[in-house]
Amino acid sequence: MSEQLIQMGYTEEGYKIDKYQYYNIGDVSIDQLKKYNIVPKKNYGLYKDRQPDALLVDRRNKRKINVVAVIEHKQPSNFNTQKLKLEAACQCNTYCQVLGANIGIITDGNEYIWINPNVDINNAEVTYFDEELFGSSKLDKKRGFTYVKREDGYPLSTPFIIETENQTESNNSIKALHAVIDIISPECSQLHEIEYQNPSSLARSIHQDIWTATNAKPEKALSTFIEIFMFKFLSDLNVLAEDDAGTGISFDDVLRTGDDKCLKNYVQNVRPYIKEVLFPPNAVDGTTIINGMSLNPSVVEDNRIFYKIIKKFEEFGDLKNIDPEFKSRLFEDFLKQNTSKKNWGQFFTPRNVVKAIVEMSGIEKLQPDSNVCDPAVGVGGFILEPIATKRPNEFYFENGELKSKINYFGFERGIEQDDKLTIILAKANFVIYLSEVLKDNPTMTKEFAKMYNSIFKIYTDTILGSLSEVHVDKYDLIMSNPPYVMSGSANYKDAISRNGEIENLYTTKSLGLEGLFVQKILHELNENGTALIILPDGIMNRLHDKNIRALIKKKTIINAVISLPINTFYSTPKKTYILSLTKKTHDFEQTDPVFTYLVSDIGETLNVDRFKSDKNDLTNMVREYKYFMSETAKEDYSPFSSRCKIQGIDRFSSDADWSVDKWWTNEEKIELGIEDEKIVLSEVEFYGKLEDIKTRLETLIPKNRNEEEGEDDGDE
Repeated sequence: MSEQLIQMGYTEEGYKIDKYQYYNIGDVSIDQLKKYNIVPKKNYGLYKDRQPDALLVDRRNKRKINVVAVIEHKQPSNFNTQKLKLEAACQCNTYCQVLGANIGIITDGNEYIWINPNVDINNAEVTYFDEELFGSSKLDKKRGFTYVKREDGYPLSTPFIIETENQTESNNSIKALHAVIDIISPECSQLHEIEYQNPSSLARSIHQDIWTATNAKPEKALSTFIEIFMFKFLSDLNVLAEDDAGTGISFDDVLRTGDDKCLKNYVQNVRPYIKEVLFPPNAVDGTTIINGMSLNPSVVEDNRIFYKIIKKFEEFGDLKNIDPEFKSRLFEDFLKQNTSKKNWGQFFTPRNVVKAIVEMSGIEKLQPDSNVCDPAVGVGGFILEPIATKRPNEFYFENGELKSKINYFGFERGIEQDDKLTIILAKANFVIYLSEVLKDNPTMTKEFAKMYNSIFKIYTDTILGSLSEVHVDKYDLIMSNPPYVMSGSANYKDAISRNGEIENLYTTKSLGLEGLFVQKILHELNENGTALIILPDGIMNRLHDKNIRALIKKKTIINAVISLPINTFYSTPKKTYILSLTKKTHDFEQTDPVFTYLVSDIGETLNVDRFKSDKNDLTNMVREYKYFMSETAKEDYSPFSSRCKIQGIDRFSSDADWSVDKWWTNEEKIELGIEDEKIVLSEVEFYGKLEDIKTRLETLIPKNRNEEEGEDDGDE
């Protein structure tokens, strides 16, 4: 109705957004919009009475009105299955076609879908086109829509929020809009990859400098590199300029002091200011974003080495736009020759796997004040990735305080000094991921420290780490790649037996450390909470872990088991799986089938080089998983890919082998181009396998003997 346009003051112009005008309408027909010159003046035929919810329009040239985007708002109840989402997207696509819009956006207020409505229907990626529309209009080309994709191939889900009190969200929406406008065409629906800086070669060169000068261990060399890296990064953001006395403490200021005084200047003036004034350390463990320097300012040669290093940083250039994957790769690169880390099962998750799990998690749908946890947080991937992809406006300032919409918790073992390095990296990563917020609030560094110190916690007084505390029924979502080791796990079990507060929470027998983490996770999930855990093959098939499998079945609904390829993790040939679970609200037998998928490629080579690859089964796996999870009758789901199989829950008995990749025949694997994987066992794992065989034989032999004796008695 035109009354709505009059009431909202839209008859002359809409709500100004950059060079566009935004109309949040809903009860106004296309014909009424045409009357007020808000949409192009043409005959809309059967569609003249349709009522789009909102429009973004370029009206700078009144003779050539251009509808930039159509926005459709849906009730959550009409947007909670893939079928309903597709229907909503189809409706939005029709409005886009009729109005000539370049972009469609559909949302229920939590989830956002962006579409490109201008793709030729002969394009293989076209999702839908409206036969009725093309049969009843004079459009000269048949156009369908595809989903707009992020740089990594996943659907774009950035919120589009206009007319909000939170200006940051509005600015981010406009930024996302411009990014899509810049690339969208009938031939292109995917955002261009950002040209990130990757200082890996710089890190290797500096590692050599540090090692040559000090013979420092990889951990200490990495600490030194990260500290200098953060020094340069904060200077590039203009966070480091002057101290409270007006003394220059920027990167350039230190560089100008020369090769004989630069390290001394940094250690005396800059370092304490970063650690104590800008980013105060955690009061318990003493960690902040920097915590290690292997160079000694009282040694002349070390000053010259430091000067040489910061000159290399200067030549490298600006550090503001750093590849998010760089930090975890950096850790692995420095530590790849350190076997002690292998023994502790400290395998950092490739970012493509982290992305896939975050996409599977539905984290964008969590209500305010929900709790998200990683009980083995490492360098923070599962906590930080949602900030980059699914919840980009998560952290914001309100009344001078840094806040987040949901609560994050990341825990790490820190009993040894070197263990603290991962939590320092996690905190540094937090600052890097929130660099835009920091850049806009350069004087609020203490708030960043307060936030990351509350998120990331290390346990410095027990080998149990986060296993020493169990927060029963606290978390709505847990995403984790817990350590999986067998050697030394008896020490953990002994420590648990000596702790009366938690002893009764770890009562299920398991062979490795991962079994303890599974028990912790199942206790900590809220009812209907989701867990996505990376687990090794042993827990999926060892006879000694059948009780853990029984516990999983009793406490949760098994949604999915995803087979990852051997060598997914940088420093181990271990075979691993992603397990998706939902905590039951009460004790009942699961009847829904289980989604299983065979992943062969993860978007990077599986050798020591880890080069980027175009082959990535994870994106299609996530797409299939989301469709499966949205189905009411899951047993009727028909997979798109032969990499996917829907398995009956009866296959997941506690005595069964849950290694789902074995459920594809050799012929099926050959057709998929999959070669048999060669599993490498450690000495401890080999003896564990022998124990399994021994136990199975001990249970089978008496039974067979009794059967034979019974048959003999009958014959006589």
